[in-house]
Amino acid sequence: MKATGRSERYGGLQFGSVAVLHAVLDTVVDSCTEASVQVRSDLTALERRVFSPDREDLTEEIYSLKREVVEFRHAVQPLAPVVQDFAGAHAGWPQNDDMLRISASAAILASPTLIVGIYGMNFAHMPELNWTYCPVSAG
Repeated sequence: MKATGRSERYGGLQFGSVAVLHAVLDTVVDSCTEASVQVRSDLTALERRVFSPDREDLTEEIYSLKREVVEFRHAVQPLAPVVQDFAGAHAGWPQNDDMLRISASAAILASPTLIVGIYGMNFAHMPELNWTYCPVSAG
């Protein structure tokens, strides 16, 4: 049920693979946030028990919570490069658009540059020089 709401919110495949990746990362981050809240709640409850006037042995619960935190770290740690790559790629999109415009301008200007380069070499024996309507002799 929750995934349907997310796909509606992000437009599903309407915006392409980036929207799908964003939806997946959002789901993962939301799940990690919920797990983080639960771990914090467990830690707060354990702290209260540790510092309470009752002296009970909480060693097993402390190590259990420590194990949870380590497992949580191991689960989240591989996601950090993915999120950083996504953020870096997303930040580079305007640069890609600029490079596309520059490349298109260079391609448009390449043909006239080629023609001017060939005819600007001052050849002595060019058949076009003897034509009545020679485009080179117009200058």
